[in-house]
Amino acid sequence: MADSLDQHEQEEKWKNEIKGYRILMKMEMQRAMYCMNNEEKRNLVKDWKQKYSKVFANELIKLAKNAEIRFKIANWDIDNFDKRRRDE
Repeated sequence: MADSLDQHEQEEKWKNEIKGYRILMKMEMQRAMYCMNNEEKRNLVKDWKQKYSKVFANELIKLAKNAEIRFKIANWDIDNFDKRRRDE
């Protein structure tokens, strides 16, 4: 019984971590959408490189460069994310 409780607790921890990353990505793509000129874009990239690991910053840059993906992530419905994925 203790093992299943530990497993449940671990799954809840992972679920919360994933939700946190989704919220973070949504917020960063929203920031990217508000960039109106090259200077703002460069400043955003600089901020990402200072805040995040090299790998994560580069992934954000790749996502932000694609307008369709940037828009989709910026408009994620985080609270219903898993439900919407199952329904699609």
